[in-house]
Amino acid sequence: MTTTIILDDSQVTVSEVGSTGATGAGVPSGGTANQVLEKINATDYNTQWTNALKVNSISFDGGTNILDDYEEGVFTPTVRGKTTAGSPTLSIQNGKYTKVGDLVLCDIYITLSSKGGMVGQLWIGGLPFAIPSGTTTNRANASIGFIDETIAVTGAVQAIGVAGTSDIYFYHFVSNNSSNFTDANMQDDFVVTLSMAYKI
Repeated sequence: MTTTIILDDSQVTVSEVGSTGATGAGVPSGGTANQVLEKINATDYNTQWTNALKVNSISFDGGTNILDDYEEGVFTPTVRGKTTAGSPTLSIQNGKYTKVGDLVLCDIYITLSSKGGMVGQLWIGGLPFAIPSGTTTNRANASIGFIDETIAVTGAVQAIGVAGTSDIYFYHFVSNNSSNFTDANMQDDFVVTLSMAYKI
């Protein structure tokens, strides 16, 4: 290797000339757009094309499955009735979410001060991402953490996100059967907190 140093009044430039490498197989044929060349092992010229990771992405299997999306945010959940939407008044209307790849995690906290003429099954809307449409297997189960100020509710209250919507529908058990949870089961100061995870 030859090193040449050029002196100037204000700078020093170093130029290096290395020896020419041995003749090898070079770049293998094939590959697709956005792939990069990867050395497989210590053997000279043993390379292959592989998927290039996006900036700020991670992969644990050489690029076949790439995680390149993480997001946190807030949203404003809405309350309405199925038969008549009404104009409910909410004193607390909080929603927050975390999105990791195609998985969305949501937390919702709602307190009413008036049902505002809503009629029918309780629907909470305004999810940050719509639940994919398709069969009922795309429904997303919600977990209710706390519920208060209910009327004539003797069984468990359930909440489920419905495919093709940004809505959560409410049910409750009556005589071992699932029935719509409606405005008749809510007082004006109804409270509910829930969490839900779903794929998009």
